[in-house]
Amino acid sequence: MAADKRDTKRPGGPRDTGQAAIAAALSHALALPDPFRPFGAPPPGLVPRNIQPDPPASRHSADFLLERALTCSAMGMQDTAIDDLRDAVKLRPSLRPAWRKLHELLTAAGDSAGAEHAAGQIAAAPTDMPPRPQKPMSTGRLEQNERAVAQMIAHGAPRPPEALLRSHLFATPTDAAALYALAGHTTAQRDHEATALLLQRALELAPNYLKARRDYAILLLDQAKPGQALHQLDQALREFPGDELCLRYRAAALAAIGDDDASLAIYESIIQRRAVKETQFWTNYARRLHYAGRRAECVAAYRTCIRLAPTNGEAYWGIANLKYETLSEGDIAAIYLQLENPHLTSTDRFHFHYTLGHVFEKQGNHAKSFEHYAAGAAVRRDDLIARGEGYNSELNTKRVARTKEFFSRALLDERAGWGHPSAAPIFVLGMPRSGSTLVEQILASHSAIEGTQELPDIGHIAHALGSGRHAEATYPHTMRHLTAAQLTALGEQYLDSTKIYRKTGRPFYIDKMPYNWINAGLILLILPNAKIIDTRRDGMSCCFSVFKQVIARGAEFAFDLTDLGRFYNDYVDLMAHFESILPGRIHRVDYERMVDDTETEIRRLLAYCGVPFEEQCLRFWETRRSVATPSSEQVRRPIFRDALDHWRNYEAWLGPLKVELDRSKEALLFEKRSKNFC
Repeated sequence: MAADKRDTKRPGGPRDTGQAAIAAALSHALALPDPFRPFGAPPPGLVPRNIQPDPPASRHSADFLLERALTCSAMGMQDTAIDDLRDAVKLRPSLRPAWRKLHELLTAAGDSAGAEHAAGQIAAAPTDMPPRPQKPMSTGRLEQNERAVAQMIAHGAPRPPEALLRSHLFATPTDAAALYALAGHTTAQRDHEATALLLQRALELAPNYLKARRDYAILLLDQAKPGQALHQLDQALREFPGDELCLRYRAAALAAIGDDDASLAIYESIIQRRAVKETQFWTNYARRLHYAGRRAECVAAYRTCIRLAPTNGEAYWGIANLKYETLSEGDIAAIYLQLENPHLTSTDRFHFHYTLGHVFEKQGNHAKSFEHYAAGAAVRRDDLIARGEGYNSELNTKRVARTKEFFSRALLDERAGWGHPSAAPIFVLGMPRSGSTLVEQILASHSAIEGTQELPDIGHIAHALGSGRHAEATYPHTMRHLTAAQLTALGEQYLDSTKIYRKTGRPFYIDKMPYNWINAGLILLILPNAKIIDTRRDGMSCCFSVFKQVIARGAEFAFDLTDLGRFYNDYVDLMAHFESILPGRIHRVDYERMVDDTETEIRRLLAYCGVPFEEQCLRFWETRRSVATPSSEQVRRPIFRDALDHWRNYEAWLGPLKVELDRSKEALLFEKRSKNFC
């Protein structure tokens, strides 16, 4: 779902019309008297003399132009980078690194002729000495440069810091500290792609730059790329083995790939080493204990967090959400006291309201329970809107319509047999809270199938396709231009990137990312032999369960009943489309049928997956594995009917949701009648 949320166009991109003006201004600045030769620092007063990058030999040398091109590219000034690279290869035609970067940038810009010429020059160029390598910078020297950059920004006011940094880097392209400072500004603007490029460039120049590598790892974790984050953290820890922040982020990355034992070992080694007082540490530790099924230790960790920070709503919610632990009257009184605190953060307030909603639900006071669920949802919705991340139901509906239009039967027939032939992945998708964790646990109880978790990799591929520069630059229409070989390569990319989540030698594995329903067509094209399972639950039951559950990310639609109903309708609409053009290709598991006739449904499910029936799948709750979802406790028990009609206790307050779901049912009924009439 994340693929549509981010704007892939950023200032200074390959076709930024303001770029020429920026470059002209910077060139003018560089023409002024320069007391810092031979490197070519900016004019006096712009940069303190104590900045100590490692320069190439001359501002106008091929080496300097290559370095400046690499830094300009990292700053998003791609046209300027191309110009510098062309000048560099004029000065030294054998400069392979310049030709390689030129090939990359011209390909991205859509200049196929120029890219082809650059590729030919790479092959034809004789062995050449690379640009002079950067000398390793000590931590002290990097810190000195950071102070100098801060001084430059302070003295440069009222000019914006970002403008100062860009101007400085144009003249001093090997200053890793300035690149790191600029990455801080792009992070604040939530431009994660720009931040990644800047941090990568800083690390090229200063591989031992601990803060840059740590921040890059954090960014990768935030983008759900734990394997890449682990690589960065392991590099940092080889250089700085005692860095606790790197260890903690490494624990988070290990947890993200399902290695809970190794993750918990890091947390516990830190606890043994010192008295940890950071509340986020304890909530993260408690969450991992919960997913690993270590109940008593999990409760103790949440209680430690509450002792350290009584305002921490997430810790109270964590206990409430365990299902096996009850909050005391003292806990409830403490929560009410905290809700009176005007300085309480919106995140804590949101969690406190959901905690009370759960408490009153268990007591059977459904009016009071809904009051708090609705209050918590309102806090969360307002917070998302304030951060520019509010949900837009119209955009999602248009996206589904676009997807239905593109993935026609004719298109899929034309590409039959394309894509990677592997049948290893089993995709379990659908709405959150639809029974997908139950289906995953049943399948993971089979000797041939490995359970992993909710994998982000299909979403990453979809996002990259949405960033393309084809004439139809809107995903999924960008896929129209892909060849059979390219679709196969995307399938292989998925298989390679998900290897890190696999711990056994079983032939099949599960990807339980629910939001993959929007990318079902992509899966059909790049992995045509993969199994796809749609877990379906009654709309009112499923949507209310989503509404009252804190879902960590990806559920911006969940905090308004109307939006929630529309999202469910979009999902049903797209799944109905694929069923109409490819009957039976996507296997549907109805949660209600699974509850009523478990063995029959499990046999049907295993037959679809192409594996023989095994009795252990009927006793799925006995399978011991980490389950990193809110349903982790439910799947450790036999199937129960309690939740099927639980929403009826709240029916009086669910009018907006019911209206949306009824509207969808009427539309489907009208469509069926129209087809019958024709």
